[in-house]
Amino acid sequence: MVEPPFDLKSDSRMDYFSDEGKGIWKWLDQKEPTAEHHAPECKTFSRRRGQPFWIGNRWFSGPPALRDEANIMGFSNLRGSDAVKVRHGNKMALKSIQRCGELDDQGKIFGLEHPYGSFMWYMKQAIELGRRPGVKMAVFSNCCFGGRRKKWTAILTNCQEVFEALHRPDCPHDGGESYAPYYGRDGQIVYPTEEEAEYPPGLVEAYSEGLKRGLERMGYDFSMADESRLDTVKSDLQKYHTTDEKVLEAVSSKVVAWERTMVPGEEKNHLMTLLRQGHYRGTDVRVTLEHNGERRMVPYPALRWVWREVLSYRWKHDGDHINVLEAQALFTHVRRISRENQNHQTRIFVVVDSQVLFYAVGKGRSPSVRLNRVLRRLMALTLAADIVILPIWTISAWNWADKPSRRALRL
Repeated sequence: MVEPPFDLKSDSRMDYFSDEGKGIWKWLDQKEPTAEHHAPECKTFSRRRGQPFWIGNRWFSGPPALRDEANIMGFSNLRGSDAVKVRHGNKMALKSIQRCGELDDQGKIFGLEHPYGSFMWYMKQAIELGRRPGVKMAVFSNCCFGGRRKKWTAILTNCQEVFEALHRPDCPHDGGESYAPYYGRDGQIVYPTEEEAEYPPGLVEAYSEGLKRGLERMGYDFSMADESRLDTVKSDLQKYHTTDEKVLEAVSSKVVAWERTMVPGEEKNHLMTLLRQGHYRGTDVRVTLEHNGERRMVPYPALRWVWREVLSYRWKHDGDHINVLEAQALFTHVRRISRENQNHQTRIFVVVDSQVLFYAVGKGRSPSVRLNRVLRRLMALTLAADIVILPIWTISAWNWADKPSRRALRL
């Protein structure tokens, strides 16, 4: 069983320095987990603090530096809130390092994550942990796992399989998006490092696969994994499907069965299977289920693939209906990929979380006059490039393009 994360951003009760938050460690001792991942606060350990930056038409000093190589635990002259932040950061880091050492002593798996250049790695306790037999540091850039920027990260672990899954010291990508701060919609300065705090989906997938192999080597039984996955899928679908338990069970089982065909390295076979699910008119792909004489749509489990954000922008006409805006976004994407000759004369799957857009693109028309205007432009583009768009429907919770569309936008 995978327990929910102890994250202050998701639950205010997870404050490590509150009485309730301190109970986390007691809870962990009682549960005796087989593996743990630790990512203590890193803001006070950053080397970027104290570096000025240019935004708009002026220089900003940025957050003050709190440490350096000679003062790993923090400057001695810190006062007020800065002193509190450093003290709290030290306690969290040292507690995580201590916990990882205890797990290693018990023969269990640990992972300790921080930015590659973090001052935390220069703590005496972290150095000693890294020198233990079997402990290795996986170094990689987030962009290697679908991140938007080249952000170098390090994970110290005693699991060889996790190390092999994550260690990529030679990144073939360019710098990606800029790390320069910018003004958000509310006029406040936004630091891109905060946008990269959440792990990209590809990193989570690779970490999970490595951890699974490590646990299997230790004799861990995953026979209950499908049942646990079925419960998770049912929980996600309850927000979108009927409360009829039998229907929910059938749809969830269909989703899990589809997920078994989504195997890395066998993408071509999976796509060919999807093509066989195409509508008889060849205009869309429908994952369906026959239940009690009725045919029901089954959302495509798009979350099982690793996605990378390649295009995001602000809508110019916020007053338009959401269906029109989503159709415009689809048109922009198709126009972008049609510029490459290698994409001509192809069939392209497009995952959408709107059934209105799904059926409209599949038919090529809509009762909505405004939506039809966009569809006509899309039709002209597909004819010119000899492209067939095959929409597949999923729910918003499984659509990785949903979150970027809600991000704070640059002005």
